[in-house]
Amino acid sequence: MQQKTLIALGALAAIAIAAWLTLRAPEKGQRIGPPPRPQAALKASDVKELELTTNGKDKVILKLDGTTWKLTAPGAFVADQPSVKTAVEQLEKTTYGDIVTELPAKHAEFEVSDDKGAHVVAKDAAGKVLFDALLGKATSGFTMLRPAGKNEVWQASGLFKYTYAKDAKGWRDHTIFEFTKDDVSKLVVEAGTQKLVLEKIAATDKAADAKWKVLESSVKVDPLDDSVANNMIQSLGSLKAADFDDGAKPETVGLAPPQVKLTATVKGQPLGLLVGNAKGDDSWVGVVGRPQIYLLQKYLLERLAVKPQNFRDKTLVNAKESDLVEVGISIGTENLVLKHEGEKWSAGKAVVDDGKVKSVVTAFDGLAGSAFSDSLDPKVTGLAKPAGAVSLKLRDKSQVIIKFGAVKDGTDYYAQKIGSPDVMMIKKYSVDRFLKKASDLAKSAEPPPGGRPPGMPMGMPGMQMQ
Repeated sequence: MQQKTLIALGALAAIAIAAWLTLRAPEKGQRIGPPPRPQAALKASDVKELELTTNGKDKVILKLDGTTWKLTAPGAFVADQPSVKTAVEQLEKTTYGDIVTELPAKHAEFEVSDDKGAHVVAKDAAGKVLFDALLGKATSGFTMLRPAGKNEVWQASGLFKYTYAKDAKGWRDHTIFEFTKDDVSKLVVEAGTQKLVLEKIAATDKAADAKWKVLESSVKVDPLDDSVANNMIQSLGSLKAADFDDGAKPETVGLAPPQVKLTATVKGQPLGLLVGNAKGDDSWVGVVGRPQIYLLQKYLLERLAVKPQNFRDKTLVNAKESDLVEVGISIGTENLVLKHEGEKWSAGKAVVDDGKVKSVVTAFDGLAGSAFSDSLDPKVTGLAKPAGAVSLKLRDKSQVIIKFGAVKDGTDYYAQKIGSPDVMMIKKYSVDRFLKKASDLAKSAEPPPGGRPPGMPMGMPGMQMQ
């Protein structure tokens, strides 16, 4: 009996082991071990060279020189370090899915053919190839990848064609200057015959905006607007080029002499930016001591190409709504008077929209010009016969009158504050907030009950039939 029990227990154990092995065994056709890869795994730190070819042309070679990536072909330039770092890290993090096709006829469709793909070759320090494949279009969350010299197209994730599909200029370092504002101690601005030299005032509170004192100035800059210098330093400290113009010559693009020259003293060393002529929406710029000529975008030039005269405070009026008693607006022969009565504004017999009036009466809080005009000629400024004017009566019994002349380049009004000899430029969008006729402030017509707009025949869409 005891022997039969032992035999039964042994048989039960054998069945259990067999069942466990059966459950652990892969199903028929199931992959055992790590999934196949079209490219061997690599470490980003092992990559010392990249050969990149886009659409069968524009071959770029990048090599690590010490700790700095550089272009060696088609020319010798410092590379954009973050871009190369991203490219190398993506190669390490790449994972693979399934094979999509093995048909050469499909290569062009998936943009992995020699003339449409981004061919990426990565090598180590000894020249050994670590990665060699063509990257194509993104489909269903995967990038199409074809190993060089093979027909199969794989799904890949973690890397993207656009990371590698760039010409040589796209891989170059676009940095012109890179420094922190706290390291700047002095600023010199020269434009034609105008010159301004500023020195930063030592600050007890580093979090506060910097203050500057004038060491030298050929034009009136009192009262000084510190924000102009601060904006200029901020832009200079992280200045990047939009493009490179390797064939340009300084004397032909307005850099010899420059239109504007800015010199910032950074940690005791002068860094000079030269601003030249415009090229479309960009401008040519250069750096003192460098042969390279760059192109800089227009929005950056607005902060940088500032003449010394425009370091003056350009505030025209600084009146909150609560400061205003009356706002008079003239446009041609039309006049509108808004009066502040209690919490409300009235416009005489005109019926106006409170919301639209609010936009007008809040537009004078810190109203400032963008620059002082180079011309005082009434024929140029249009101020001999102004297009409009605004008169502000304040609670402190003072009055401010500003007249507006012609619009320059569709962007700025010529403006003059009565009592001041200065003619200023002020952005058109700022003036358009308050230079309004009574009709511009009228209440919008409300649809009658039932939602049928005036003039809509019975039965038209939008009318509810009773």
